[in-house]
Amino acid sequence: MCVALCGSEPGSEADQIFTLMDDFFTFIFFAELIWNLLANWFWPFFTDGWSVFDLLVVTVSLVAYFGPDGTGGPIKTLRLMRAFRVMRLFGRLQSLRQIIASLTASLIPVCNAFLIMLLVTSIYAILGVNFYSEASPHFFGTFSRALFTLFQVCTGDGWASDIARPIFSVNAGEGQLDGASAAFFISFIVIVGWVLLQVVVAVLLDNFTAAAEEEKQRLARLKSKFDGRTPVVHAIDPLLAALAHFDTTEDLSHRIGLLFNCLDTDDSRTLTYAELAAGLKKLRVNPQVQISEDDWDVMTLNGTLLNPEKELGPKEFAMVSRCSLTLRAAKHESPATTNLHVLSTLLQTSKF
Repeated sequence: MCVALCGSEPGSEADQIFTLMDDFFTFIFFAELIWNLLANWFWPFFTDGWSVFDLLVVTVSLVAYFGPDGTGGPIKTLRLMRAFRVMRLFGRLQSLRQIIASLTASLIPVCNAFLIMLLVTSIYAILGVNFYSEASPHFFGTFSRALFTLFQVCTGDGWASDIARPIFSVNAGEGQLDGASAAFFISFIVIVGWVLLQVVVAVLLDNFTAAAEEEKQRLARLKSKFDGRTPVVHAIDPLLAALAHFDTTEDLSHRIGLLFNCLDTDDSRTLTYAELAAGLKKLRVNPQVQISEDDWDVMTLNGTLLNPEKELGPKEFAMVSRCSLTLRAAKHESPATTNLHVLSTLLQTSKF
């Protein structure tokens, strides 16, 4: 592999240097893998996608290293797979890790959008075979040819001069315009190239933005947990915005009580995570409030506000609401005003 990548002759000084570097980094990666495995044994290691990726890459490297040094066969393929070791940087650099995590979270919605585009393209491919298999057998002779041809049309690579105009000449004569064929290609460009392809990009950007924001919140929660501080609860910000319009302390307590009664659908005077998540989705706030189990842990101070049945009582719910309002105000106000809000909230919570 060093010969192919570096252009050095086997046995030359350059080949020996690159071989030593390859061996050195192989064992460095192996030592790092063992360190990571021992530090995160057992379940934390195998539930982390990047750790499993490290295990796969290093295992392939070791198999290729200790295997027979042949010039072909599966061992050569395994040696080529060692190039994927560069991707391990994605798991180490925070910015690259966030991009990969966001793209991974966007795969399913983007695949759904691609499926719709593929269905529409397949319909046009079937029509193309029926309409133009005789006029242009090279492009529309079979379904697979027509599908690839429409992909070329979608990319804009010579679709008018190389594909559409020769069909015009066959159907309408040299230099004439075939209206039906023109409508076929133009409608395909508009529907697939201008609309559906842009929908795929929009879905990718939307889910990428949401996943990136979720990753930032996760990192903020981890940082706040290690720092011993309660982080800002971003998930219920829309609800807090509606709850913040109160006149007096009694009005705020009344609003919190009404909200608790609205969320407590079974009249048990307690809230579970499932009950709170379902109730928040039904509230008429924009955007819709959706909390995860991590948000629930943050709101309840890692479960310290819950009773033995893992439920949140009305007094604890009021405490969570007041503290969340204070933290929300801290994002928009000066430090002096924030300190007054914190002191006021603590006094009000103790009297509740």
